[in-house]
Amino acid sequence: ISFVFEPGSAFKIVPFTAAIELGLCAPGTKVDCENGAWNAFGLRRIRDVHKMGTVTVAEMFAHSSNIGTIKIAHDIVLAHGPAELDAWIRRFGFGEKTGRDLRHESAGFYHPDGKWTKFSEISLPMGQEIAVTMPQLARAFAAIANGGYLVEPHLVDHVAGNDGQTAYRFESGAPRRIMSESTAATMRELCYGVVEHGTGKHAAIPKYRAGGKTGTAQVARPKSEGGGYYLDRHTAVFAGFAPISDPRLVTVIVVCNPQSEIYYGGYVCGPVFKAVMRESLIRLECPEDPMPAGTFDASADTDDAEVLVAQ
Repeated sequence: ISFVFEPGSAFKIVPFTAAIELGLCAPGTKVDCENGAWNAFGLRRIRDVHKMGTVTVAEMFAHSSNIGTIKIAHDIVLAHGPAELDAWIRRFGFGEKTGRDLRHESAGFYHPDGKWTKFSEISLPMGQEIAVTMPQLARAFAAIANGGYLVEPHLVDHVAGNDGQTAYRFESGAPRRIMSESTAATMRELCYGVVEHGTGKHAAIPKYRAGGKTGTAQVARPKSEGGGYYLDRHTAVFAGFAPISDPRLVTVIVVCNPQSEIYYGGYVCGPVFKAVMRESLIRLECPEDPMPAGTFDASADTDDAEVLVAQ
């Protein structure tokens, strides 16, 4: 609740949700991902590990194209100005504490659009120039899972005395709708595509369709060391929910500076998400929502080469 990190591509749910809600794109909209290399607005060279040409928004999201995501965010800025993108970041609850029940909680780190640099419109959509907490990221994904409401997380629902009387009950404020139900449903399907055939295949649970987003971020170097980013330190992330048909749980897995040769969020955190979510849903006696026959690749956990390409 106090540790902050750059979320990397897990943050891409923000510009995609905004663009869909604003009517600027749909899952079938085609976007040119420049075959994996692009000089963004003449300011910065952007590369995608998974090189794609002109593909749909759904494919672009599943394979986590930085180039396509920046273009989606730029469409928001062109149509409504940078303040709109800033408003959506804040609408998802980033830059503020998630509630009253988590002592010593950090608000994260985020500069409003008035303090953006010339690179911010490029960096923010990819989950850079912002640091978040795990509760913030979980709450953002919960808004997609629950149909569009930003809720207040808490630890204790109620306390009962020996006499059975309730001595304390958590009273949350009214949940805040931040997107329409249709946009939330669309985003759930996009997140399912990540797990079904995208960078999150290692998070796939055969008996429970899951959705989510991978993230792999370089660790920021302190200003005392010259700023920028370390080339050999990373934060791996997978955030998601299940089951798709009626989401019950959100789970966020973060691994700081993984020591494996393959350090991507899908590879490092996906299997942990799979194990935790599967066991939790079984304990909750959650009805199954199986993946369609033939979509789950049982060999995915050992197919390192495929992961490297997909990420």
